[in-house]
Amino acid sequence: MLKYTRLHIITLSILLLGFIVKAQDNGHEKGEIIVHLVSDFPVSELCHQLALFKDEVTSIQPVKCLSKDLNIHLIQFNYNLIDEITFFEHVYAHTGVISAQFNHKITKRSNPPNDSLFYLQWQLYNDGSTGGTIDADIDADQAWDTTTGGLTALGDTIVIAVIDDGIDEARKDFGDNIWINYHEIPANGIDDDLNGYIDDYYGWNTYYDDNDVFTGGGYHGTSVAGIIGAKGNNTSGVAGINWNTKLMIIVGGGDEADAITSYSYVLAMRKLYNSSNGAKGAYIVATNASWGIDFGKAADAPIWCSLYDSLGKHGVLNVGATANADRDVDVEGDLPSQCPSKYLIIATNTDKNDLKVNGAAYGKIHVDLGSPGKNVFTTDDTKSDPDGFDYFGGTSAAAPQVAGVIGLLYAAACENLMKTAKTNPDSVAFLMRKFLLNGTDLKGSLINITTTQGRLNAYNAILESSKFCYNTSINEHPTRANSLIKNIYPNPVKDKLIVELNNHQNSSLDIKIYSIFGKELLTLANRNYNQHLDLNHLSSGYYILSVFNPENNQFEQVGFLKQ
Repeated sequence: MLKYTRLHIITLSILLLGFIVKAQDNGHEKGEIIVHLVSDFPVSELCHQLALFKDEVTSIQPVKCLSKDLNIHLIQFNYNLIDEITFFEHVYAHTGVISAQFNHKITKRSNPPNDSLFYLQWQLYNDGSTGGTIDADIDADQAWDTTTGGLTALGDTIVIAVIDDGIDEARKDFGDNIWINYHEIPANGIDDDLNGYIDDYYGWNTYYDDNDVFTGGGYHGTSVAGIIGAKGNNTSGVAGINWNTKLMIIVGGGDEADAITSYSYVLAMRKLYNSSNGAKGAYIVATNASWGIDFGKAADAPIWCSLYDSLGKHGVLNVGATANADRDVDVEGDLPSQCPSKYLIIATNTDKNDLKVNGAAYGKIHVDLGSPGKNVFTTDDTKSDPDGFDYFGGTSAAAPQVAGVIGLLYAAACENLMKTAKTNPDSVAFLMRKFLLNGTDLKGSLINITTTQGRLNAYNAILESSKFCYNTSINEHPTRANSLIKNIYPNPVKDKLIVELNNHQNSSLDIKIYSIFGKELLTLANRNYNQHLDLNHLSSGYYILSVFNPENNQFEQVGFLKQ
């Protein structure tokens, strides 16, 4: 019986090894094997013992120690003289080898679209072929591995409002990405959805108080809209940051009255969506305004500026383009750059070498980030270019990149976060702003002249969202042996939150709870044991729990959801 069992195990091991070898047969560096050696067994001794194989000199030699602690090494041999597979089996069977594998090639995971002109869109994927610096882009290809836009985790159709001069009626390469108000019957002279606007089937024109968003031609707006949401992966033309989304077209921004009217339409539609639980209105997550007032002061535009907070309260983030001039808007003024709202993001312009464009404004207080905007390739109106595509530039092109990434963030966000957006849309909108700004790539030309000192990165923003969702998972947080916070539960919490601490040294720890906006709500000093926190006084929403050890300056924070 014992003999049979050993034979069975040996046979199974051989079969398993054969499977491993077959699985590793392709896509590796020729003549290279990674070996995990028995503790204290030197790689030099392994190479000495494997110097000959079937009377052939293997030329085996160590290349690099990959892990000193685990005794893992990369070795190399002459694959031209000996068969790779049989030698690999020989290495794997050595008594000093715990495990072995070929050194597989790793490819960058990305999801480029098949649009015929995508190779010109350096702002989305810059491989240097158009004369720029490799990776001077927003890493859209990596972001698309997670989402290409369209719907939230709860199935809400994501809408981005483009406030501009309309859109080309031919609107090439937009497919079904143009928003339509299906709750309105066109041209019947009745406000069917009771939103206060008659026949707003295609959006709204604030100049003429009607739904004609095409007559203006969209000389500017067509390009802006294409950056955000040209139909992607449809084999032709270009790709928007969102391959699938809905673009609400609003003609407006000619003067402050038109700007206020434009934002008010967005506000009405998002409020209607929230109040009707999605039966009417639109799930607008962002607006884009690629226009403004040079040298404008926030003090002179209190009504306009206050609208951003009103929109944020209902879940709408807003993106604005700063001035196309090399000047400090903190000192010299600009609108909407100087509007003091936590629901407003202001973008300046960077080029394909990741440098701030000389003809773009800046401000370490009022300009948040850089974004690709110099000579980006996108959709164009067919009157200017019959093909419907051309280069477009300025901060007008930088801002919609940001608005587009906001759309991706909502599409990528976890179900828990989107559930909270139903009850606390303002908190989630602010979180999305935080994810986007925290995810920027630090760039030298933006240091000390923007709040983030970085350039937009779609992939990093999604990673920030993913990390937050992980830390506020509905499941109990996994135990973390080396962290101050061992566990918090339940999460989400209704009344009492249990905080388990890793405090082996019995240190006096400071525990605090903050709102998502950074307001300190609870402070517990000199705590050295697990805590049961009564949170009945907190309203529903997201909060941050922080733990600080003043003895070694160790600091940790984690998010949780209050129901």
